[in-house]
Amino acid sequence: MSPWTKFATLWFLTATLLAQTSRSASTADDAGTAGATAETYTESKSRSLFTSCDANSDDRLDFFEASAAFDWLRGKKDHAGFARLDQDRDGYVGWPEFDRQFQATVKRGAPFRVDPCRRLVEQAPEQQKATAPTPLQVFLQLLDANRNGGLDPAEIDQLARIGLVNPQAIQQLRSLDLDRTGRVEEPELAPWFKQHKVQTLLPPGLLAGAEAPAVVGDENGDSTIDEPELTHMLQRLDPSLGRWAATLMQRLDRNQDKRLDRQELSSPDIGTAQAATPAQLPSEGPVR
Repeated sequence: MSPWTKFATLWFLTATLLAQTSRSASTADDAGTAGATAETYTESKSRSLFTSCDANSDDRLDFFEASAAFDWLRGKKDHAGFARLDQDRDGYVGWPEFDRQFQATVKRGAPFRVDPCRRLVEQAPEQQKATAPTPLQVFLQLLDANRNGGLDPAEIDQLARIGLVNPQAIQQLRSLDLDRTGRVEEPELAPWFKQHKVQTLLPPGLLAGAEAPAVVGDENGDSTIDEPELTHMLQRLDPSLGRWAATLMQRLDRNQDKRLDRQELSSPDIGTAQAATPAQLPSEGPVR
């Protein structure tokens, strides 16, 4: 074999090896940045997915990083969609906001999917700290009876019957379904929750991370409302309303057990009692 033939053969083998190496590296990179889907939530998985979407490693997602990560954002002009993620309106999606979106998606039975721009590296669960739910999340979990991740019209009706907030606030709440999903989800609910100071209307035990009671205003966890609890609820709306608790209890307590259970609280009569003005209540005044 001549020197020229040997050189040509060596050159061909070298070029072939380099091409195969390049293809292998490209395939590995593509595999590392393919879409990532999670059907169950863990905090370590949430942090790993968030890091894989953070292109410049500044621990937050700007508008362009978020648009690349979430395929439901309708292009780079979908500012309304981005606002659903950016709950504190600082122009970025931090990990807590990303994490809430992850949890809400999985809770309603849908897979959570992102398109990472960096290789996904799982973090060890033991390195993460558990986070307590926010007052907004407690409020949402309390009323979200069907666990679909938001308040649908029937659940808003239930909130109206309870009387925790005024009718004007309820009317505003009904209009917050900006993405037309049939429910008001946490990002849409956040500004309303803050504006109407709903946190101050919730029993302190809820905000301390205790399990949400089955009935709003149930302070002792027995799933009913007794007269002192009803008095506290009315006083949180207006201090002067507390004196009508006994009268309302008498009107709504059908089984005369001096407690309002879930069925009595859901009765149409509660709407009538709620709509009544003091002048329309019994003329003899509140029951002592």
